[in-house]
Amino acid sequence: MVIGGSLSGLFAANLLRATGWQVEVFERARGELSGRGAGLGVQAELFTVLRRSGVRLEKSMWTELRSYTCLDQSGETICQIPVRKVNTHGTACIQP
Repeated sequence: MVIGGSLSGLFAANLLRATGWQVEVFERARGELSGRGAGLGVQAELFTVLRRSGVRLEKSMWTELRSYTCLDQSGETICQIPVRKVNTHGTACIQP
């Protein structure tokens, strides 16, 4: 039994299932969860854990971030800071 389906709870459940355990995940949140969450910065280790837990990696699960944009209070661009990062989409589904 995994209490709380946050990212770490989902990883734990999927890794346990991949090794043969029967797992139930319990989440207290009310309503649909699909619209919740934010993009997370991705390290190489995340992809390793996803693969180990049986998740099929698809390009739709992440997006490449090429810059940060700084806005003033009126929404006008002040500056852009170039970066090369990969972020998950906030609504990505992690299931084997």
